[in-house]
Amino acid sequence: MNNTEEEIKAIQLIKYHQLNSYQKGLEWVRITITILTPSLVLLIGLQDKPLPYEKLLSVLLLTSILLMTLSILTGLWLLLGESKAHKQAVVDIDRWVDSGKKIEDLPFSIKSPWHQELAIKLFQIFVWLAFLSLGSFGILKYL
Repeated sequence: MNNTEEEIKAIQLIKYHQLNSYQKGLEWVRITITILTPSLVLLIGLQDKPLPYEKLLSVLLLTSILLMTLSILTGLWLLLGESKAHKQAVVDIDRWVDSGKKIEDLPFSIKSPWHQELAIKLFQIFVWLAFLSLGSFGILKYL
């Protein structure tokens, strides 16, 4: 086999990653809009200050807002990173083929940088803490 045949084999793999990159980018925009809109409505709806437990409720509400914001930002960072990983895969495949290696020997997985792995863990922590804080706020508000 010559390098031209490997380039032909790589075309399908490259197109797959290009399409995934584009789709993940669109997904990132859709999810951003989907998350931010109800969050804004929620924040506007929780503007009144009840008299009992006012300080504790304010702390819980502000904590919830902060944790929700961190969750959203971390999640968006993850989605954007996934899109970029597919773009990088296209570059890696091109380099692999250009160096004369066979497509069959190409590693199957897409590499994630260490900060993406950290973001996955942080996202889960932020989400759970945000739910606990918001749940505590809701329970205390209506006691």
